[in-house]
Amino acid sequence: MADSTTLTSDTTTLVSTGSTSYISGTSGFDSSALIEAAVQKKMQPAYVLEAEITKGEASLAAYGEMNGDLSNLQDTLSVLRNEPGTLGAQSVFETKTAYLSSNTSIGAENHLGVDVVAGTPNGSYNVEVQQTATAQKLGSNAIADSTTALGLTGDFQLSTGLGVPATIAVTSTMSLQDIEASINAQADTTGVHASILQISSTQAMLVLSAMDTGQSINYTSSAGADIGLALGLTAADGSYLNELQAAADSIVVVDGVPIQRSTNTVDDAISGITLDLYAAAPGTTFKVDIDQSYAASKDAIVAFVDAYNSYRDFALVHQETSYGGTPTDSAVLFGDGLLRNANNSIYSALTRNVATSNGSISIADLGLSFDISNHLVIDESALDSALLNNFDDVATLFEFQFTSSDADLQVLAHDKTVPSGAHVLDIQVDAAGAMTAVTVDGQSNQFTVKGNIIEGAPGSAYEGLKMVYTGTQATTLTFSASQGIADQLNNDIESYINAVNGSLTLAQQGLERSNETKAEKITSIEVKAAAYEKRLINYYAALEAKIAEANSMKSLLESIYSNSK
Repeated sequence: MADSTTLTSDTTTLVSTGSTSYISGTSGFDSSALIEAAVQKKMQPAYVLEAEITKGEASLAAYGEMNGDLSNLQDTLSVLRNEPGTLGAQSVFETKTAYLSSNTSIGAENHLGVDVVAGTPNGSYNVEVQQTATAQKLGSNAIADSTTALGLTGDFQLSTGLGVPATIAVTSTMSLQDIEASINAQADTTGVHASILQISSTQAMLVLSAMDTGQSINYTSSAGADIGLALGLTAADGSYLNELQAAADSIVVVDGVPIQRSTNTVDDAISGITLDLYAAAPGTTFKVDIDQSYAASKDAIVAFVDAYNSYRDFALVHQETSYGGTPTDSAVLFGDGLLRNANNSIYSALTRNVATSNGSISIADLGLSFDISNHLVIDESALDSALLNNFDDVATLFEFQFTSSDADLQVLAHDKTVPSGAHVLDIQVDAAGAMTAVTVDGQSNQFTVKGNIIEGAPGSAYEGLKMVYTGTQATTLTFSASQGIADQLNNDIESYINAVNGSLTLAQQGLERSNETKAEKITSIEVKAAAYEKRLINYYAALEAKIAEANSMKSLLESIYSNSK
């Protein structure tokens, strides 16, 4: 509204609003109060809209928190669900680990490390580290001062079996440190690195090291003085005078078979397994058992439970009521349909029984239960027992699993529920081998075909399932799918938080648009109220002026009348 200034006397008030001033009170009524009341009435819709915006902002903040908690929960599911598709991330249940033991008092931790690729078959191996690979090192004679010019002029070449020879030029002004720097400038090419070993305050040694294990250093004097001979690296016949360490290959015995490599990382002896050789332990056999990573699987389940309980804390805040049964001030989303539906979807997934080859399994079989507020509680002993004794069924409880009788049929993706059990798929092709139609369990309207992609038809039980057939022959095959609770929860959560079409995302966008529209309406109301106020000010100013003029005329007439007596 317009700024105003009010000056008051016993009987009148001077009101200044913008460029307009008028006398209020001459008429006997308070025009200023009348204007204020009229303008406030015009502003009432704006005040209602402001309250709605405040409520909308609170809902937006709550939706943002809900989105964050659901996203965190989805993150924990990513390692449990076994993402569909050939490029999908494998679940933690597919992770393998190596369990090491020793037949002597020598422990494996300082001698052998083992990395295992996911999906590697379980197995057991006996490993003996007889020798680790080393790189050749050569030392020079002791030099009194590594910073003083040596007065040597000549060229020499260095290399290893894996490097390329490069020429190192030495001039009379170069010190031992300068020669070191020149060698290292070519190290990436030659495979030879130089360093200075300070033996004492008056003795320094140039050390040449092959950069790769199993490699020897090749030195050749090519011009001028023989720098290697002058420094004491080589003898007159070219042999090395001071070999600090000889080049050697690693030798590891696997199940009685000696294996020799030039490095200490042996990644091609056992398929899917990398052996890292730290130190030799001749005579000691380390037993390497490859099995599921029980600890990693347990950690993933615990992380999932923690994330669910964090979301559950959020949900409880927004379901809280006071002693009188009314929502508390913190329960911004009390009765909200999105929150209620999300809670129902999550609870429904968590209480499912999933079919396995041994019958069925639920979270109760893992020692997971709901407390009185529907938080998940873990019985760690029961969880450990389930993982150790029933690992495959535990994986089935959480994972999406797909098998096909024909390797040419693979699953690409799915984003909804998938009918469990085995299904018979008939694939028809034309003369060119291109797929033309498919039927499943005798039904022809469940899938659509485009190129080599088989996709569940909209509205069918297979909607959201996408498979690829790379064969060129008509065939009848079977496939089966099993959807665990982690996969189902992932898809349910995605339907809420998807950045494009998630229902929670759309609700947030709708609230933002609504608040923007309401803010625009408030601005429009304020502009109209200001114009209305100005019209009222002008009206009452003119009215007061007319009344004042009439009163003045009245006073004049009364004076004339009085004087005429």
